[in-house]
Amino acid sequence: MTKDEMNKKLLQQANSLTSTVDSLNATSNAQTQLIAQLNQTIQELKEQLNKNSKNSPKRGNAGMEQCGVLPEFKGIDENHPEQKWASAFIDLLLEMKKVKDKAVEKGKDFLSYYHYHKFDKKYDELIEQARKENPLPETTEKKRGRKKKGKILLYQRIMRAARL
Repeated sequence: MTKDEMNKKLLQQANSLTSTVDSLNATSNAQTQLIAQLNQTIQELKEQLNKNSKNSPKRGNAGMEQCGVLPEFKGIDENHPEQKWASAFIDLLLEMKKVKDKAVEKGKDFLSYYHYHKFDKKYDELIEQARKENPLPETTEKKRGRKKKGKILLYQRIMRAARL
């Protein structure tokens, strides 16, 4: 091969590589634009979801009331005022909800360790207080052997035997 032929071949390869690089750059730019559009769409959907969740009747305090969490403790608090842990538990749930809403507003996906630890500790204290005020009844010794058959079961057996 002559020098001119080699130069031509190298020039063709350089042109081919240049067009490949240009094509890759165009593809990369198109993908970057697509990613930006997708990120914008995701952000819009998140905002719409947050907006919908705030207006939904099954969120927040209404949601807790609908699922029966708050009314359960409110009933205990109203009917048994000596049970102080119930009103403290309501306050804890509402405080947890308020802190979570603030975190969501700030765009956080989770609470800080401080809040987790604080709420966990308070929860455990309230559960312990509730158990102290309402201990489980002591179980008596269970009788051994077969359970006695009641009069109704005995009557049914006699009637069944009489039919045969």
